[in-house]
Amino acid sequence: MKKKLLSLFIVLVFVLTSFSSFTTSSGVAKAIDPDSIVTVEQAVLDEIQTNGSASYWIQFKNTVDLSPAYTMSWSDRGWFVYETLLKQADETQAQVRSYLTGNKVEFQSYWINNSILVTNSDKTVLTDIQKFEGVESIQARKSFILYEPETSAAVFDNGAKAVEPNLKHINVDDVWEMGIDGSGLVVANIDTGVRYSHQALVAQYRGNNGDGTFDHNYNWFNPDNHSDNVPRDGNSHGTHTMGTIVGGDGGSNQIGVAPGAKWMACAGCPDGGCTDTALLGCGQFMAAPTDLNGGNANPDKRPNAVNNSWGDCSKVYDNWFEGVINGWHAAGIYPIFANGNAGNCGYSSPPGLNTVGNPARSGNVTGVGSSGEQNGQYATHSNWGPTDNLDTVNPADGFADMKPQVIAPGVDIRSSTPGSDTEYQKYGWTGTSMSTPHVTGLVALIWQAAPCLIGKYAATETIIESTAVDIIYDDGSPNTLTNFPNYATGWGEIDALAAVNMASGMCAMGTLEGKVTTDGTTPVEGAKIFADNGAGYTKSIYTAADGTYSSSLPEGIYTLTAAKYGYASQVVTEVEITEGVTTTQNFVIAKLGLSLVSGTVYDGGVEGLGFHGYPLYSAIKITAPGFNKTVYTDPFTGAYEIELLDGAEYSFTIIPVPNGFTPTIQTVTPTGLIFTKDFHVKVGAECSAPGYLGSGVNEGFDTTSLPEGWVNYDYNSSGGVWRFDDPKTRGNLTPGGEGGFAILDSDYYGYGKSQDAGLRTPAMDFTDETLVTLEFDTYFRQYGSSSATVRVSNDGGSTWTDVWSTTTTLTEHVTVDISASAAGKSAVIVEFKYTGSWGWYWEVDDVLITPIDCALVTGGVVAGYVKDAIENAPIVGADVVSENVSTQTFFIPEDPASEGLYWVFQPTTTETDPQNVVFTASKNLYGNDIKTVSVAQNAVNRQDFTLGTGHLIFNPTSLEATMTMGDSPLTKDLVITNDGSASVAFELVEKDKGFTLPSIPAFKGVLPEDTRPISIGLDPLAENASRLSASADDLFKGILSGEPAFAVDLQTDTLMHIPDTTVPGTWNSIGAAMSSLYSGDFLAGDFTTLYAISSDDNNLYKVNTATGAATLVGAATPPAGHTWTGLSGTPDGILYGLTTNGSVSSLVTVDPATGVATPLGDIPGVKAGIDLAYNTDDDMIYIVDISTDSLFRVDPDTLTTTQVGALGVSANYAQGMDFEEDSGVLYWAAYTTSGELRIIDTTTGASSLVGAFPGGTEVDCLAFATGGVSDVPWLSEDPVSGTVGTEDPVTVEVTFDPTGAGLSQPGDYLAELKVRHNSPYTYPNIPVTLHLKAPSNYGTFKGHVYGLKTCDVDPTALKGATVNFWQNGAVKFTTTTNAEGYYSYALPEGTYDIEVLSDGYISKLEQAQAVAGGQTTTVNFDLRLQAPCLVVSPASLEQTQPSDTVTTQTLTIENKGAAQGIFELIELPVTPLQLDQLIQDPSFEDGSPNSYWDEFSLEFNTPLCTVAGCGTGGGTGPKTGNWWTWFGGSNTGDTGYVSQSVTLLPGTAELSFYVEQEYCGNAGASNYLALKIDDTEVWRTNGSDPACGELGYRLVTVDVSDFADGDSHLIKFESVTVDLSNFFLDDVELNLEPGADVPWLAEDPTAGVVPADSIINVTITYNSTGLANGNYFATLRVKNPPAAPINIPVTLHITSLQYLYLPLILK
Repeated sequence: MKKKLLSLFIVLVFVLTSFSSFTTSSGVAKAIDPDSIVTVEQAVLDEIQTNGSASYWIQFKNTVDLSPAYTMSWSDRGWFVYETLLKQADETQAQVRSYLTGNKVEFQSYWINNSILVTNSDKTVLTDIQKFEGVESIQARKSFILYEPETSAAVFDNGAKAVEPNLKHINVDDVWEMGIDGSGLVVANIDTGVRYSHQALVAQYRGNNGDGTFDHNYNWFNPDNHSDNVPRDGNSHGTHTMGTIVGGDGGSNQIGVAPGAKWMACAGCPDGGCTDTALLGCGQFMAAPTDLNGGNANPDKRPNAVNNSWGDCSKVYDNWFEGVINGWHAAGIYPIFANGNAGNCGYSSPPGLNTVGNPARSGNVTGVGSSGEQNGQYATHSNWGPTDNLDTVNPADGFADMKPQVIAPGVDIRSSTPGSDTEYQKYGWTGTSMSTPHVTGLVALIWQAAPCLIGKYAATETIIESTAVDIIYDDGSPNTLTNFPNYATGWGEIDALAAVNMASGMCAMGTLEGKVTTDGTTPVEGAKIFADNGAGYTKSIYTAADGTYSSSLPEGIYTLTAAKYGYASQVVTEVEITEGVTTTQNFVIAKLGLSLVSGTVYDGGVEGLGFHGYPLYSAIKITAPGFNKTVYTDPFTGAYEIELLDGAEYSFTIIPVPNGFTPTIQTVTPTGLIFTKDFHVKVGAECSAPGYLGSGVNEGFDTTSLPEGWVNYDYNSSGGVWRFDDPKTRGNLTPGGEGGFAILDSDYYGYGKSQDAGLRTPAMDFTDETLVTLEFDTYFRQYGSSSATVRVSNDGGSTWTDVWSTTTTLTEHVTVDISASAAGKSAVIVEFKYTGSWGWYWEVDDVLITPIDCALVTGGVVAGYVKDAIENAPIVGADVVSENVSTQTFFIPEDPASEGLYWVFQPTTTETDPQNVVFTASKNLYGNDIKTVSVAQNAVNRQDFTLGTGHLIFNPTSLEATMTMGDSPLTKDLVITNDGSASVAFELVEKDKGFTLPSIPAFKGVLPEDTRPISIGLDPLAENASRLSASADDLFKGILSGEPAFAVDLQTDTLMHIPDTTVPGTWNSIGAAMSSLYSGDFLAGDFTTLYAISSDDNNLYKVNTATGAATLVGAATPPAGHTWTGLSGTPDGILYGLTTNGSVSSLVTVDPATGVATPLGDIPGVKAGIDLAYNTDDDMIYIVDISTDSLFRVDPDTLTTTQVGALGVSANYAQGMDFEEDSGVLYWAAYTTSGELRIIDTTTGASSLVGAFPGGTEVDCLAFATGGVSDVPWLSEDPVSGTVGTEDPVTVEVTFDPTGAGLSQPGDYLAELKVRHNSPYTYPNIPVTLHLKAPSNYGTFKGHVYGLKTCDVDPTALKGATVNFWQNGAVKFTTTTNAEGYYSYALPEGTYDIEVLSDGYISKLEQAQAVAGGQTTTVNFDLRLQAPCLVVSPASLEQTQPSDTVTTQTLTIENKGAAQGIFELIELPVTPLQLDQLIQDPSFEDGSPNSYWDEFSLEFNTPLCTVAGCGTGGGTGPKTGNWWTWFGGSNTGDTGYVSQSVTLLPGTAELSFYVEQEYCGNAGASNYLALKIDDTEVWRTNGSDPACGELGYRLVTVDVSDFADGDSHLIKFESVTVDLSNFFLDDVELNLEPGADVPWLAEDPTAGVVPADSIINVTITYNSTGLANGNYFATLRVKNPPAAPINIPVTLHITSLQYLYLPLILK
């Protein structure tokens, strides 16, 4: 504060004492207001004092009135603001500009905020400037930063994603379904720039002319460097934010909110550094865009909204950018700013109050904070409000200081990045910079839906705020006592659908319709009618098959253009659209003439050298305004053909499929019905096209494999060699910084690994050269002893000479003269040699060794197809080789004719033409096909190949046998023949498909909903257990509990046991495990040993599941550059493994005895497979790929891969998965934003949440101790394996042996025979069925077992009851009941005593039950619950007697139950009616709406639930009955309550209820459940309670005697949650014990025991001594736990003796 006062004092002294004259020190006359005070920031004075000069801003007064702009049209509005502000600047700055120019002071003038930047001046100039009229202040230079992502380790994510989860979360995809995508609007960002050619951005770039050319004027600007005239991004930030606003490639990468909008950009932070000149220049450029030189401003080109993901870390408002914001508002430009990140500013997380930076601190911009990618929760990196600059444009009552206005997804946002035109990154892109573009895109959606809102900031911001999803958050501020809104999440998280729906009804709309024809009659389908109202709103409408169109449009005057490619266009102006009126406008557009364009593409050779001239297989991209199509030439003739418009001009781009050619671009104008155009494509400068040989090298490493002719030399045989797929996604850090590159990543190969590896060029011939130069781009990151060396050999690699080296970190373009070692030599090799041990990495790119002399190689092209001999299907990936060339067949999806094609140049001798060359085609699992090809020079020589292989036929295709129990084994033949051309080895593997009971009748009773968790028979297509997306189907309906599993807690490296996988939040620690166990499973049914691989040392271990102790098996070395991610064991002893390098995944087998890994091959399409699971049902392997967030199915025999579908969540980091073999359910230990157990539907790929692991920890090595046995005991085969020749069928004897297997019951036994083989085909499993009948002397007992509830009512099916069959005093046979309580058992005829037992029930014995052979006897059982059932008689007591007498009555207590009952009698001096005023509907069984409870939920309307309606949320459901209360259950939190009024009579009162807190969320005490009596809180639990995470209800009792005063009181259970958390409540009971004894009533006995099926009499005594005449009431309560008390009304009538005998006297 002292500094501020001092600086002001200095200025005052200068003004009042130093300048009595009105003449500047340079003699320039000026007028001055002696009362004017110019404030000078202390930083400027300090810089002058220290350096003698300073750079600073001169801020002039802004006095113009821009308010008239708000009522103008879009064009007039922009020009008015521009011209008014420009005029003000010219007038107010004129004298200062003249003064600075005269004193040769460099400066830059800005009209947008009426300021001048003085580049450098001394104290004299600073002093003089303060005298000029209109100067308001002198401000120091400003410093701003990019709000960089919180996590710097951004990860490439180039996998196809379709619609990103962050967009789905805010319902953007639903808006697109409405036809709203931002079309007609223009958005912009002030950022680091944008890679305009990126596939997700190029179509939306406003500078794209649509014909392959671009105009960057008015669309791109770098204020600090006008020569930077092509949009680029030297940082990545700007490309990423723009991608989130508008990005989309029209297919698999939908990353932007408004993909229909156009974009422009300004480099306010070029290359990542934000300068005040660039930022202010960009602010001005947005208001009135200019050409690339900064001239010829045109406000009509301004954007509708500007994204600003930059700012500072100041906690005080700075008005420096205020002029820009005001100008934008007046011009109708919507300003959106990021709130800032805690990490960028050095704040804690969360950062706390008053941490929002400038310019987001401005009250008149929409400030944006962050939520998670798709969880709807506040993200703790996001800075908070409030602001000290109040909102004056759109203030909310009481919250004019609100910041942020809203929040949007900002964690791990996938978007475009500028490494290449196809590069995307996701992980690590976290921050408010990522959130803000969501809001910018939303503005475009809103303004397209409601064009009357364009330019209306306040109305639009109100829509965004009022439709946002409320997020309750406790920011600790006294201004936000309700926690909503708040200074962390503002008005909530944006909801695009809700905002657009609200906006859509705000504009007056009319209808435009009509028809487009060619001649007034013939309809034109797909014609586009482009409507433009001249005020910033446009819309495209398309005709239907009959040529008609219809669309709603906002009121206005439109210009309509009807057009379609191949037709003339028609323009109609002044078409008026009126609200509620249909306007008809027809169009006639004549069809234009067509020309059949055809020709051939040839090799055009090298200028001055010659050419081969062979036909060239090429892609031809043909573009024109409104036309874009790619055709492919015939691969053998080079011919193409296409119909184009006669006389129209087209751009043809010819891109040969073979590498080494320079794409050719030509303009073609077809004329006439037939037009011929041939193309001759030149060889590229590197002279590497087929048939050409260059002496030098020009290599850009643009593929992910070793370039042809280059050699990877591993000197120490460590496997640590050069790679081209960037295994740790470093990105291209070389000076060129684009595309692919070579890298030796020592850090990737890991701790303890050393590398000594060279990357060698092909041998080069420089015999005739005197000067040879090597150039390359490099980035070397040094660590330890690592070094980078470039050396040259001129004798083929025998000896070497070092020409360049470094042992320090550097980025450099290197140029080296290597003539001394290479000139005049014929076998020159250049090697890039790296040495290091767990160092960092070396990147090399763009290697150029010159000169590149080109030579023709004699020969011709050989091309053709390779096909399957049996199915005649093309084979992709087949090898085609001759003695000196090799290639593979390929497939280009855009050209279906390319499938199975190969195309290769074959050198021949000059003397022989054609020359015979032997070629061999082959592929794994196929035989070879050898052909002699007559290779003609300079031509394409076609040669097709057919690959034969073995093909098995099975007869029969299924096996079936009907046998009787006790029969001898039965053998059937399975004949395997081979109709192929090669022998096939086979092996038969048995698969038990289970046992099916004979027909089971439906249960006729009524069962309550079984809410207990299940696992058997589970259909994995289950709903999320969260109430946010609950299903009517219970996820675990029908069986008691889930199967147990083992897993490794990666955060503690501990082996854990999960006793019930339906409750993953509960587990037990077994013991410490090895670190980094990212792969593990059981093998062959042995559940005592978990096989696991540690990624720390790549060793296989056997882990004892009883202790966690690990025993080393041996080294399990993955493929080079790969990391272990999964193991999966099969029942028959095969241990499959999964490895990946991030871009390619491989399947291997691991020897469980040695650890040796054997690669099976790369898995097509799977980039980053994170784990695998073998399915015994279909013998397929299932893999989760975190690159595509998809499930893949892989045939381990053939590696045939199918992408099943999207998982539905975004997965990160280590994962585990395994099949629970008994149920066939695929469980996934997923890690999204935290660790959670999910199930995956193997038919769709979709996953569903089961529940979170404790603390959300990261889990791997998930392994179920179930299944694992492949042997079918009643089935055998001989032989089990063998070889089937083409003429030698194999007969397999399949034996059915029910006796040997001990099968004791009739029924259908099912199995399958899986065929393992070495042919390329997939054979279905062979079904095997055994119909087993009972012997003729066997009969069957069957029936149902029901359990009766208390008092022998409500029979319920008993699962798991034991049924014993007795004979001669011993149990002969035993079975159990199924889930329906049904049993069926075949046994020898005779008489049996049948006993049924079940825990908790009284066993029952039915004696002498007879069954005859071939007959069925039904015996049903009702088991009595082992519980008492007390009833009383009479139900009420009443006695009449005179005063001062004693009488008695008898009360009978009867126990109708099966267990003894305990009773206690308690006197209550109240009536039962008064007792009935206690809690009504204590278990909520009245449902919703409820007659007794008031209910409220902000998110769900009611907290009352059934399992069918809500699911279970990972809990146990209701405590009793079908209904219970569920508070919470929403990712965004909830507020709710249930309440009921009761009368509390004087005495002792206790409220008891049951609470379950299985999942309490992550917000601690902010999630709570409280009990209030009236407004007084008497009990509370919250998310920090130790009871959190416990499955099952706990009983809570609360003493409420303080409120027992005879009055009515409100009992209220109230809950607030701010994230996904659950509080379950059930069985609320108020126990009231009035305090007074009943003096006239006595009982004997007052307590006792009533045996089962017995009675006891109680004497009731009435003593009326001292009682006056009248009626006396009481209640006698019979307590009989665990049942509810029985309340007996007691009435005593006291009357006079005369009245008592009066009837007798009268009689």
